[in-house]
Amino acid sequence: MQRLASALAGLACLVAALAALAAAPEVITDPSAPLVKQLEMRFASSLAAARNGDAEAYWSHRTAASRSRPPALDSVRLRMLADLLPALDTLQFVRLDSTGSVARALYRWRKQDAAQYTVVVYRVEQGDWKIDDFSVKRSGMSAPPRQTLSEATLPERSEASTTPAASLEAPRL
Repeated sequence: MQRLASALAGLACLVAALAALAAAPEVITDPSAPLVKQLEMRFASSLAAARNGDAEAYWSHRTAASRSRPPALDSVRLRMLADLLPALDTLQFVRLDSTGSVARALYRWRKQDAAQYTVVVYRVEQGDWKIDDFSVKRSGMSAPPRQTLSEATLPERSEASTTPAASLEAPRL
């Protein structure tokens, strides 16, 4: 009886370990991978529909859950949103994490003064990849170019000034 309980416990641990491995996302770092290209085409098509103010076509690229989240978009607001979003080909692809039914793409903005990222989340809905969410995250300012002491203009320190200098270290995402 004790052997059976021990064997069942071992089997339960093995099943749990296999489930954890199955749930681990596949990481894709190649921007030319077929899934990356497929999802980017979906995003580009959605963005084109938004720029045209075609709400029906735009929502056909989105999940049902995303339709219930703000903002409420009509054709005018949809065009304004599209003007705020960059095309993905203007961003630097970083990685895509995919579990088969959910994928999260990470892009870095090509800006010199700040590390800014766009995250696009896709879900399979009715057999097709659809855009579920996207967000822009800013991780802070990057360090300014280094200067030699002869180039730098150092302000005089006042005894009344007790404010510490701002950290140039970017926060982690």
